[in-house]
Parts: sequence; structure tokens; C-alpha cells
Amino acid sequence: MADEVRAQVYHATDSQSDEDEHEVLKNNHRPHDPTIKWDKMVPKLGDIFESPVQLKFCVTNYAVSHGYRIYFEKCDSKRIIARCGNRKEENKFPFRIYVAWMYKERYFQIKAMNGDHKCCR
Repeated sequence: MADEVRAQVYHATDSQSDEDEHEVLKNNHRPHDPTIKWDKMVPKLGDIFESPVQLKFCVTNYAVSHGYRIYFEKCDSKRIIARCGNRKEENKFPFRIYVAWMYKERYFQIKAMNGDHKCCR
């Protein structure tokens, strides 16, 4: 009896996992893979993250590996905005990432991104 219950639990988890993978592929969202080597992490438009910590880790590793200064202008439970650390009033340094919490899907997603780095390293 316990084996039957265990089999049902694992089978239900597998089918749910398959559905989740299908949904991700259908919507062209790329889930963040936290096992990627730190210097290979690159945030891209549409990427999804489980938590703000995971997103900040990815963006910080990207900045360190490429020699950029990045700061988090907003960071709360609903949105995160990362900008170039050399940003001035003239907006010469347009790098910006806007991430929002997706209520229905229950994850954070990069909704807007200007990846131009015009600052010096």
C-alpha cells in the first residue's frame, strides 16, 4: 500500500513537472539555472527567477564578471530595478533591468531590459 501511494506521489510530481516545462517552452520564458558557473550568468529579457535573491545573485555575478558597476534602485516584494552604477543625470549610461513579480505564475520575470553599457570598465 505504501509503495502504491509513493508511486502516485512521484507520478503526480513528474506530470506536474512535465506540464511546467511545457508551459515554460510555450511562453518562451527561460527559467534561471542557478547551477551555471558564476562568470557565465547573463540576465536576458523574459528570464524567470524563483526569488529576488536568485535574481540579484545573477545580476551581481554578471556585473562582476564583466567589470560593471550596478546598483539596485528599487528592491521590494513586487519589483526590482537595477541600473548602471555610473548613471548620471544626463542618462549617458542607459543600462537598466526591470523585474516584476508575476502573481499568477508565482515568479519574478525580467520585463524590460536595456543591456547597453556605455560606461568604462
